[in-house]
Amino acid sequence: MTVVIRRDLVERWQGLDHRLRARVSAVLSASLLPGLASIVEGKLPDAFARDLATGGCLFRSAFPELTRVVASITSHHDSIDVVVACAGRQTGPFYGLIAPTLRHVEFELSHRFTVEVDRGWREHRIHIDVRRIVTQLAADGRCREQPSPTQVRTARANPLGEHPE
Repeated sequence: MTVVIRRDLVERWQGLDHRLRARVSAVLSASLLPGLASIVEGKLPDAFARDLATGGCLFRSAFPELTRVVASITSHHDSIDVVVACAGRQTGPFYGLIAPTLRHVEFELSHRFTVEVDRGWREHRIHIDVRRIVTQLAADGRCREQPSPTQVRTARANPLGEHPE
């Protein structure tokens, strides 16, 4: 995944140490970083937290065409906060609990990277509002007919929902 930076943040992003940008880019692209402990904040089922702490493979498979845009960057003395705005359709199963709905979701992922000057990276904290995502997938809360396999394949092949002429 390429890290997309909002235009008004490009200068701030480029002002970060190149090693820091590389590390943040690696985490956002699901690369695991040796020596960097990832901690998922908030009350989540263990399976969700474990998946997110190890790169989010199951989460990413539910939203394979998810767009990710760095929406804010805040530097502190010993850490950097990066908020990523995410949007896309659910075309894969959500942790085996929700079949593909093809519904559009929008949410934010917050990352806090803590560093120690002498030792480098100390930890990576992740915050995600899974309740917000599930609410969007359930929409009105009523059960509805699941999309057919053809609808799911079409949605995956055409993630922006454009209709060919």
